[in-house]
Amino acid sequence: MVHQLAQKPKILHKVKEEVQAVAREHLSPYEQLSQMNYGRAVVQETLRKYPPAWIIDRKALKPDQVGETYIPAETLIAISIIELHHNPDYWKLPEKFDPDRFLSPPPPVYIPFGIVP
Repeated sequence: MVHQLAQKPKILHKVKEEVQAVAREHLSPYEQLSQMNYGRAVVQETLRKYPPAWIIDRKALKPDQVGETYIPAETLIAISIIELHHNPDYWKLPEKFDPDRFLSPPPPVYIPFGIVP
């Protein structure tokens, strides 16, 4: 995140302005964090571009079917978070660092820690 902010002075400026505005409100640290919508978006965009887990696996506990694909019980399924987070079918200009995309709810493929946040 620091690397991205160092390369994007406009984004860094917006984060600083938000921090300064929230600090003037004399809130508790927890309340201050809850007010930092743009700062949260910067963190979420960082996790989208650089997820801490690039791939996860799941085991089918019982037989299932996804579309036309049958999945037997005990099948190990790999999910590539990095590919989901960089897929242009879900993200406009996925290689661009754009925190504004998180000012509205993200698509359901945003799973930085392997689950929907």
